Amino acid sequence: KKTLTKMSKRKASITKITVSPPVSWRDLAKQEIASCATENEVIALQDALAKLQETANARFVDLRKTSKDFTKGCLVEMTSSNESQDQDVGYNMCSRSVDATFTAGPNAAKFSISFSNEDVEGDETITVESDLFILEEGDFGEVTDAEITEFLKKAGLFEVKTRNSESEDDADDATRRRWAYADVICEAIELVVEKCGYEDNCGVGLGIGSEDIYGHLGLSY
Repeated sequence: KKTLTKMSKRKASITKITVSPPVSWRDLAKQEIASCATENEVIALQDALAKLQETANARFVDLRKTSKDFTKGCLVEMTSSNESQDQDVGYNMCSRSVDATFTAGPNAAKFSISFSNEDVEGDETITVESDLFILEEGDFGEVTDAEITEFLKKAGLFEVKTRNSESEDDADDATRRRWAYADVICEAIELVVEKCGYEDNCGVGLGIGSEDIYGHLGLSY
């Protein structure tokens, strides 16, 4: 007779390992900020964050250059602005002037716009002068295709898609470039309105709205 030996079965033990989610760079930055014990440490951290912002901005511009997609903006930035007002109650006169400088596109092409409006008893004398256009006493100066091409190339916006040029598939190249040129000016005027307001506290306007530029350039907006 064979004797059967009963073998004891061992239960395999399972150890549960809890893996913590990785700490994000945002949380690390918050921890670094919270750990600052002096004002100098905070200032040093602010400088480091500013440099990081510059790096991120440069990467953003590089990606825009590669994609040639500027439908969300032509990278127009206001670099300076100055506003002055004058009022003569005796003559029922108010005047306003706004001077602003900008850069546009990945190449940060510089340009300026100066707004001047003198209102005498409701009769306005408006002059808007820029490197890109001129509006004087209701007359908009001619802007040639050559001038548009020169600026767009300088700005790094030649043959790219912008906010309104993207939808002009049936238009010729010159017309699409004119739309891109108008988009740049529109964005600049929007920045002025955002900072200074379209009208001042005397009710004197800039003399041109951001969307008016399309009609002045012969485009149906």
